[in-house]
Amino acid sequence: MVQPERWGPLPQGELMTNQEFPTIPGTIEIPGDLSDFKKKPQVVWTASDWSYTGGVNITDGPSAGEYWGSNDNFVVNRQENMYQPFPSSGSRFWSRAVTRERTTVFRMEGQSRWMPASVFNGIGFETYHQHIVGNQDHMLYVADYAVIFRHRSNNETKYYGLKTDYTSSPGHEGYRFDCIQTSDYHVDEIRTWGSEWLYQGLVVVLRTQGGGSDGSCESYIGIYNLKVGHKFSTVGEQYRYLPLKNRSAVNRDGTKDNKGFSNPFEE
Repeated sequence: MVQPERWGPLPQGELMTNQEFPTIPGTIEIPGDLSDFKKKPQVVWTASDWSYTGGVNITDGPSAGEYWGSNDNFVVNRQENMYQPFPSSGSRFWSRAVTRERTTVFRMEGQSRWMPASVFNGIGFETYHQHIVGNQDHMLYVADYAVIFRHRSNNETKYYGLKTDYTSSPGHEGYRFDCIQTSDYHVDEIRTWGSEWLYQGLVVVLRTQGGGSDGSCESYIGIYNLKVGHKFSTVGEQYRYLPLKNRSAVNRDGTKDNKGFSNPFEE
């Protein structure tokens, strides 16, 4: 029997008694190449809920020490499965902006499978940009993003923050791909935090370009095809793993009681 906190390993092809849902490979890597990224399996590590936040203090990563704050309140008008590989899936955010630069910070909330930082192996996501009406100079784009980790047993939170270095949208029907790939030093830093820090989700800073021509702009940005890499073991492909089911932050500590299992490729 797999112990809840160990999540495996299971010999390849062997499932827990009376369980029909699949296990996951011991390692999933996040590549920097989009075509390779699209081929990777998608384990549903979190729920797909987003909420506005006035701001967050970034604790770790290249943006450590920065405060990311909101000066506007863009709208979440779709919250669907973030792990589907289609622009029509995932979450969609709407803004109406003018010449002043405007920013709203959103963070993922809700349930998670609470992957330990020691297992983290990179993260990636795609964005799709749509212009509705007005001046395209002021379309939405992702300016910064952070990976959120909650401490297993107290209320501490770590935000590992990175800048995208974008200063504008790629334009109507434009696409982008952002990632912390497995080979990045960021992965090594996060893994050193150990098993007491658990993966919660993402923070994204959505921004509209300031300056440029006068006139308001309405635009959407969709975030989808989220993939979170993991590395449980260096032993090899003969092992499969079974993470615990998605559950609330109150129940994030998988060492206490039996939290149950569910299909890791579904929410």
